[in-house]
Amino acid sequence: MFSALLLKPLVGALAEAGLGVLSQAIGGPLPNMAGEAVRTVLDVIGVTTPAEATKRIAVDPAIVERLQTLDASPEMAEIAMAQEARASALTAHEIAAGGFAYWWRPAGAWLVVWLWFQNCTVAIFFGLPQIPWSELFAFSALFLSLYMGGHTVKSLADRYLGGAAR
Repeated sequence: MFSALLLKPLVGALAEAGLGVLSQAIGGPLPNMAGEAVRTVLDVIGVTTPAEATKRIAVDPAIVERLQTLDASPEMAEIAMAQEARASALTAHEIAAGGFAYWWRPAGAWLVVWLWFQNCTVAIFFGLPQIPWSELFAFSALFLSLYMGGHTVKSLADRYLGGAAR
């Protein structure tokens, strides 16, 4: 599986070569689900990484011709349509789940920003009670560990506790 960042140059090269179905299948709405399309393109080119594929597309017109055949194939159209169906299903699920499913992260981030702003400026200038610093740090750490998927907490535990988080 390749990340969207690694696939971006390949998508650009495919689009420049006029391979619309391939570029959409790989760089479409869910690039992390483009594994089948990426493997097919890499197999046709005969390389193992998207970076190699990008270089070969730029210099070898025979590869572009093979990819044009693949681009026009029903197999690639099916892959692209399946990805569109998955993207639509994901969107429908998010809509059905309601706003909380995807709004809690930005809302929580703004809450943390407000609490720090309130503690550092508003409370001081207007004489309001401050949130105890230990509680503000604890809440910020809790939210950021949830917001970051726990990776921050795991990396700190690995660093300072010698892998005790596993």
